[in-house]
Amino acid sequence: ESTVMRTHALRALSVAVSKGKIIVEAPGKKPKTMKFKPGDTEWREAGTKYSLKNVGSAPFEIVDIELK
Repeated sequence: ESTVMRTHALRALSVAVSKGKIIVEAPGKKPKTMKFKPGDTEWREAGTKYSLKNVGSAPFEIVDIELK
């Protein structure tokens, strides 16, 4: 399971709802493997371009909160 390349127009805080392991890919950067447990957070600046790929053994859920 993966997402298409996308860009957040606003700053965003992502909050993990479930446990998971993903690979984050961004143009011009090495792919980054990240592990999450429920409640973990990740900050993204406006204009960040990326895609996600779930490499764990179960569905992974995350909530993005964009800030103005």
